[in-house]
Amino acid sequence: MDLVHYIVQFRLSGETLFLLWHYGEPDGVLVNEHKQVVCFSSTGLLQQYAEAGNLHVNERVSDLYDLDYIGDWVHHPDVATLQPTLFLDGWNLFDDIRASTANGDVVAQSQPGEQAVYEKLFAANTSVAEIVLGHVEPPRWSRRDMLLLARVLREGLHTFASSITLLQ
Repeated sequence: MDLVHYIVQFRLSGETLFLLWHYGEPDGVLVNEHKQVVCFSSTGLLQQYAEAGNLHVNERVSDLYDLDYIGDWVHHPDVATLQPTLFLDGWNLFDDIRASTANGDVVAQSQPGEQAVYEKLFAANTSVAEIVLGHVEPPRWSRRDMLLLARVLREGLHTFASSITLLQ
């Protein structure tokens, strides 16, 4: 079975760029022989690259991952400006990037409290109807949670930004 790649659209440093993500064991992103994340300035370039490499690409483009918003938020973490869907998507993307760019050990070293914060982000993405009906309790965020989330996202963003190769 061919690996199916999905187009992820993201904003970084004011530019809208694209990368290819796949799921499986493990989930990951397209990297080159130097373990750099291959990013594209347009979907046209991405499609040309995919065709030349005989990659199977689902043509639907993801919603925008606004990594600039994440980059701003990590410097002033506040529950009032928390974007649960964006932050959960970002956290998952950064984990997949870490796995794809690692040299051997693909398991991220989790710090105490990270799993609990991840679970709060996940719960915060639950539909409002489920919360209203009492099926899910909305998460309560502490200052410590905000700082831990900011650290995880800051480190993930740094890892990503330092591992990009851009095809233009």
